[in-house]
Amino acid sequence: VVPPVQEALLAIVVERERRSTVFPVRNLTLNAGYGAGAVVASLIVDLGSPSSFETLYALDGVTFLAFIPILAVVRLGRSSSGTHAAAGTTATGSYRAVLRDGTFIRVWLLIALLVTIGFAQTLSGFAAYATLVGGISASALSIAFALNTLTVVIVQFPALRFLEGMRRTTGIVLACACWAIAWGLTLAGGTGVLRAQGVPPAVLFGAALMIFALGEA
Repeated sequence: VVPPVQEALLAIVVERERRSTVFPVRNLTLNAGYGAGAVVASLIVDLGSPSSFETLYALDGVTFLAFIPILAVVRLGRSSSGTHAAAGTTATGSYRAVLRDGTFIRVWLLIALLVTIGFAQTLSGFAAYATLVGGISASALSIAFALNTLTVVIVQFPALRFLEGMRRTTGIVLACACWAIAWGLTLAGGTGVLRAQGVPPAVLFGAALMIFALGEA
């Protein structure tokens, strides 16, 4: 629920010409938060103490209360039509109108495809494949995800400058190329293709998530 609402809020409060800059910054801060949260969680969680998990989830829930004072001071920027939204104005529209927008549907299908072949696999199957098939330890898996987060934080602004002036389709092609390489390294780490050359699976899985992060940025 939270990510779509955040994205919609940014689209509303940020002027059109600044959105291409603001969304990468949001991605950077999001990944920095993931990294910081992982560090905090490692200090709190004790595998032998279920109550430590309860404490962690309670603290996590409290952090969402920080949205309330932030939303209280948000000021609406220019809308997509170039006019300022008036306070108290109720937006009109329907899902039927949205579904009739051919451009929106094509973009939505593209995003759904990218999420399916990219983020969904990273968040669901990667950890199980790396540990059960690839045989790496839980600590090595944690390092791999930390490298992913760190890479996004480091390369987000350089990537933004690199892509400035390029067509958005070019950026999507580059992202897909990075993800294809990342999944190739993941497959190599699980099948042991490069073990004969002395490459540890943990290195391959870590490199895979770092290259995936390049496409994400």
